[in-house]
Amino acid sequence: MKKSKGRKKKSKNNPTNTREDNDDHIKYLEAWKTDKSNWKFEKVKQMRLLTGMFDPKKLPENVFPLFVEYMKNSTGNARKTAVEKATQIIDEMEKWTSLTEEEQEKVTKPDDEKYERARTIIQTLE
Repeated sequence: MKKSKGRKKKSKNNPTNTREDNDDHIKYLEAWKTDKSNWKFEKVKQMRLLTGMFDPKKLPENVFPLFVEYMKNSTGNARKTAVEKATQIIDEMEKWTSLTEEEQEKVTKPDDEKYERARTIIQTLE
């Protein structure tokens, strides 16, 4: 019988996929800021930060400025991804605000907090 060589997928119900993950990513950012000599780049953590950058549950309000500072110092694809996602959110809000009142009632308004975070990212990274 052959063994499966595929990666194990984390299930959505897996408890390790919750608060511990968030705490781990926050510690990663804090280590980047306060202990650069021992800090080590980890692509997976960076990708998780990028995935949750607009979600205050994944990246709390008090940690968001540190994330923005981290991104300000990043280069390449991570920075590009952050700018692209932020631009998309800003575009969605601009599109919504250009609608008539009647049209706005039919369409869900983009989240204000995501919009503010997107603006902060764009203003910092561009």
